Amino acid sequence: MKNKIPKKSDGINKRDQYTIVLEGVRSDIKGIAEGVMMANERMDREFRGINEKFEKVDRRFDGIDKKFDKVNENLQIMRTEISLIRHNQVTRDEFKFLEDRVFTIEKKIAK
Repeated sequence: MKNKIPKKSDGINKRDQYTIVLEGVRSDIKGIAEGVMMANERMDREFRGINEKFEKVDRRFDGIDKKFDKVNENLQIMRTEISLIRHNQVTRDEFKFLEDRVFTIEKKIAK
């Protein structure tokens, strides 16, 4: 069997041409890969910063939730007290009756 040797054109055979093209492609891919790695690192830094900000906001909301819970408790207490006050409140008619009665008693005592 004879080894097939590619024909040379202008002193460079086809294999050498492919090698040169492949080296160029490898170089381009290496450059793209480095760019992607740099972009990933930058995105990682940015996401870390964003995560820290979200954690800070979450902590603030936790504090606000606690404050609202306390306000809600106080509101419930106030509602209960207002309900009791309304239940025990004297009407105008009752007040007038009591006023008249006190006036009558005062008259009897004054005699």
